[in-house]
Amino acid sequence: MTGVIAMVLLALIVPVQTAPASGTQSAVPATGQKAVAPVVPNPHTGFEVRIPAGETPITMPVIQPVGPGKVDWSYQTIQATGMSVVDPARPRAQAIAMAIRGAKVDAQRNLLETIKGVRVVSETKVEDLMVKGDYVYTKIDGVIKGATVVGEPRETPDGRVEVTMQVPMYDAGGIAPPLVDKLVPKPPIQKSLSGEDQVTAQSLSGVVFDLTGVNVEPQMFPTLVDSSGNTLLDMAALYKLLGPEAFKRFKYVKTMADILGDKDLRSNPTVIKIIEAVEKGWVVAKDDVKKVSWLEKALEIVFKVGKTVALFL
Repeated sequence: MTGVIAMVLLALIVPVQTAPASGTQSAVPATGQKAVAPVVPNPHTGFEVRIPAGETPITMPVIQPVGPGKVDWSYQTIQATGMSVVDPARPRAQAIAMAIRGAKVDAQRNLLETIKGVRVVSETKVEDLMVKGDYVYTKIDGVIKGATVVGEPRETPDGRVEVTMQVPMYDAGGIAPPLVDKLVPKPPIQKSLSGEDQVTAQSLSGVVFDLTGVNVEPQMFPTLVDSSGNTLLDMAALYKLLGPEAFKRFKYVKTMADILGDKDLRSNPTVIKIIEAVEKGWVVAKDDVKKVSWLEKALEIVFKVGKTVALFL
């Protein structure tokens, strides 16, 4: 067997989070702040996500706990929750409003700590780029100040209010642009395909990077290398070239159902097998090296026409 059907799902590398127990919290009105809608709590993770219009929900999103928050590698968001005590000495409405404001500040602080721990490339996390200058820190701080409230603020039985907030990863208003500016200061040279290769690229339903059996942590911009460590494909450079819009369909999945269940992806994908993760990046199987070299140019078309690029753990 070949292609996607031949892939076997092995042990998952990202722990699955359980949903919080019901009946322990009640929603309170979020004064002056609209919640992101529609919001769907995934029963496998307890992570609230916004499902893009027309897209089949992912059955088991790749959720990674990082610091005080979580990173959703399937829906490209970073979330953290903040808490604040309701002051019983104040009028109820005023106390709730003040607690919500305090919880938002706490959530933003937790978002910063979570973002710092996000892996950007193989050996680099966001924090590593932040300490190299003020540019990344200032930009990330601006992203956090624009964080969105997810769902409604929740009041707990012990007199606290909880607020969950999130920021996007790859959007123009997300954390990716300043990180890529730091990683790729100059726009890469655009490579072109022949007319025949363009037709082939347009016929693809998407790209699947098969990571099953590889001990690898999700990262924003993987670099693909050959067995000698030569770079075959640099996702950060591709983001710099194509922009945020192209990466909207870039996602991690960890069940075969999410590959076969994507009607836009399953019909005619190209599959790249990753055999190892090393310091320089992800090592591509020898038989797929030529395919990746071609794909470096073809991905521009794949991304621009909105095809899915899935990283299968």
